Amino acid sequence: MKSTLFVVITSITVLFVSCSGKNEKKEAAKEFLKNQTIDYKEPAQPSMPAEDDQVKVLTDKTFDKGIAKGVSLVDFWAVWCRPCREQAPILNELAIQYKGKINFYKVDVDENYQAPNRFKVTNIPTLIIFKNGVQVEKLIGLQDKATLENALAKHLQ
Repeated sequence: MKSTLFVVITSITVLFVSCSGKNEKKEAAKEFLKNQTIDYKEPAQPSMPAEDDQVKVLTDKTFDKGIAKGVSLVDFWAVWCRPCREQAPILNELAIQYKGKINFYKVDVDENYQAPNRFKVTNIPTLIIFKNGVQVEKLIGLQDKATLENALAKHLQ
């Protein structure tokens, strides 16, 4: 967009310099602008991580029921958070790998306040591992697959 805008401004400047009278300059600029199309694209909005069937969305209302049984990993995230979006494919991969053994969930902190406040989530991404509804481990920041596998393995026994 910047290069297109630069070309338009440069072209208008050339028109102003080449025309002698004020009215001529105005008319030349108007005519020039009528014939120009500026390709303006809205800035890309951050996209929500693709939800795999294995990673379920929890809300404040469904949170306690979701983590009540077995081992659960909950990803506290937000759409605008780049590390959160980078964490999503790793979690999707692990959700497939641990299918039937561990429940994988995510909670959007911009839409849900109670669960993040209750578990003192102040930075995102924050990953919390629960065992039968009780928090057993908390990982803050972007985590690689090996770190998550080690953390999960401790709580599967």
